[in-house]
Amino acid sequence: MSRAAVSSLRTADATLARIERAAAGAFCALVFVLITANVVVRALRIPVFWIDEAAVYAMVWMAFLAASAAIQSNQHIAVTLVVDALPESLARQARRLSNLIVLALGLACLALSWMWFDPIGLIQSGGDMTAFSDRTLNFIYTEPTVSFTAPKVLFWLIMPIFSAGITFHACVRLIAEWDAPLPPTSNREVN
Repeated sequence: MSRAAVSSLRTADATLARIERAAAGAFCALVFVLITANVVVRALRIPVFWIDEAAVYAMVWMAFLAASAAIQSNQHIAVTLVVDALPESLARQARRLSNLIVLALGLACLALSWMWFDPIGLIQSGGDMTAFSDRTLNFIYTEPTVSFTAPKVLFWLIMPIFSAGITFHACVRLIAEWDAPLPPTSNREVN
């Protein structure tokens, strides 16, 4: 792959991560607002039951978006004790293996999301979500949230989004390795 193509992929990867970080930040702010509102309404003894559930969904979206962005910037939690002790050539291979594992996880999550959301089955049901649920016993499109009337599918959409994000980030990291070696993942000095 040409350096220009790899550079374009890295730019797209960084742009996607920036979008994910911004969205995660927005969901973090939403969680803060919801929790603060919950404290206020409880102090006023005004029960607003949907706030707790909305805060949980916002926190889940925040966590998945931030986790995907962390793959791009290599800021995810990692235990590098063994990799740090390896010679650089073996450490590079270990990092490549790690990226392959992340890619496999992303692809598995994409496949499972495809099976769970079953867009082909929904199309075969003529787009009728109730008929889809009756035919497949998959209630993903018809199950409502517990305390407000939004369909849960709106909140579960984070799974295919997260899966696509980590798959893309892992692919770009692997492709970029052919162009240049990965940077070290530890705090040790590199000469």
